[in-house]
Order: sequence, then C-alpha cells, then structure tokens
Amino acid sequence: MTRFGETGHGPDQTAGPLTVLHLINHLQWGGIRRHVLDLKEGCAAYGVRSIIAASLPPDDALDGDGDVFDLPLYAPVTSRKSLRGFFQSVRLLRRLVAQEGVQVLHMHSRYATLLAAMVSQDAQLARVYTAHSNFEHLRWLPWYPDTVIVPTAAGDSHFRATVRQARGNPQARGIRI
Repeated sequence: MTRFGETGHGPDQTAGPLTVLHLINHLQWGGIRRHVLDLKEGCAAYGVRSIIAASLPPDDALDGDGDVFDLPLYAPVTSRKSLRGFFQSVRLLRRLVAQEGVQVLHMHSRYATLLAAMVSQDAQLARVYTAHSNFEHLRWLPWYPDTVIVPTAAGDSHFRATVRQARGNPQARGIRI
C-alpha cells in the first residue's frame, strides 16, 4: 500500500499510520451509517486509522467512541442547519486535524464537501468525495474535490458527463468501485 507521504500530495507522514477523517453531516441510523462504520473497520484491517465526525442522534452509543466526534451542525430544537454550528464545527475540525495528524478528508455528503473545503484551507490535506447519489448541481461547486469515488458504472458515466465536463476537466480522477 502506498503511504500518503510517498505520493507527493502532502507532508511525509510515513512514521505513523495513515489517518482518514470521514465527514458526514448526519450519522443517523441507516445505510450511510452502516457504510461508514464498515469502511472504518475495513480500513483498520489495512492499518489505516479512521476518525468519524458527524452530527450524531441524541444519546447515540457512538458518542463514547474515541474516534467518533459529534459536530454541532444542526440547531438542537429545530434540527435545521445552523450557521453558528457550521463555523463551530470548522473550528473543532481544524483542531482535530492538527491534533490527530489527519492526512485525508473523506466526505460522504454534499454539505461535508463545503465543510472540508473550509477545514483544509490552511492544511495540506488530500480530499476525497464518495458520490453516493448523482446531483446535477455539483458541477458549479468550486470546493468540489478532484478525487471522487463513484460506486456504480452508471454513476461514473453520469458524473464524468455532467460534473467533470462542466468544470472543463474530463480527465479528473474518478474512481469506480
């Protein structure tokens, strides 16, 4: 396995394990939660440390896990996105990235791509996005990362035709699983 420091994409971190921060806006019960927890477990089998940061449901069992961080992205009473909570989350995540030696930000939602762009402004971090769904309007997002994981052949074709062509970069790195 190629270590992050050997790719030339950032500082040499070969002394310790690769650390990936998975960003999700909500970590509710369901498919995305299962996907991210399975990914965390699978990465651990290859020596990759995974940290998860998301807005957790109240009284979530993951809240006590040392590698899962609850973000104040939503107002407690209304459950609507909170601008104040967004900027608090950016500050918390910048601190977390520095303290934990994070080298890769892996986003699992559109909202998380904006969050990651704000967090990575002053840091040498690789950014990867998993396109779990196809969204036409992604083509205009200036903070959209160049490396995208697309889980299906149809999604990959759609992504390259609509998002990458619109940004004038048809050869951008799309990884299909």
